[in-house]
Amino acid sequence: MLSKVLSQVIIQLEQARESGLLQAYALIGSFAVSTWGVLRATQGIDLAVALMTAQPNALASSLSTT
Repeated sequence: MLSKVLSQVIIQLEQARESGLLQAYALIGSFAVSTWGVLRATQGIDLAVALMTAQPNALASSLSTT
């Protein structure tokens, strides 16, 4: 389930990047560390996002789900 959610978030981030709402993003935290073989017990997904817009509300709106 977590990988499905992550896939959906990545799709939304890519769309926002292509629209010029953000410059880049990166998966960080325990989920990212697990790709290096160090398993962590958390179920959180942490992302770092470099904004490319002076209007972060536009990015937030594009990422919100209903």
